Amino acid sequence: MGTLLQIAARGPDQLAVEAAMEAALNAVDRVDRLMSFHRADSELTRGIKHLARILATEAVKNSNLCCNNEFVGMRDPRAIDHSFC
Repeated sequence: MGTLLQIAARGPDQLAVEAAMEAALNAVDRVDRLMSFHRADSELTRGIKHLARILATEAVKNSNLCCNNEFVGMRDPRAIDHSFC
């Protein structure tokens, strides 16, 4: 997650303390898998990449402006995908 973590547990039952520590570490690992910017496979990173693809697609649609199959934008008209027109 790109951060330091310190977990402490105490109690009279050593097995319960160890189980609590294991549960805490598992919870941190789950949050890391879901929300880490540093992991390419995290849910957050995958969501951001998906949104970026959508936004890039919309940007391309909006930048390839054409009217009656004539180029109006700043790109080479031969490169335009006229299916957006």
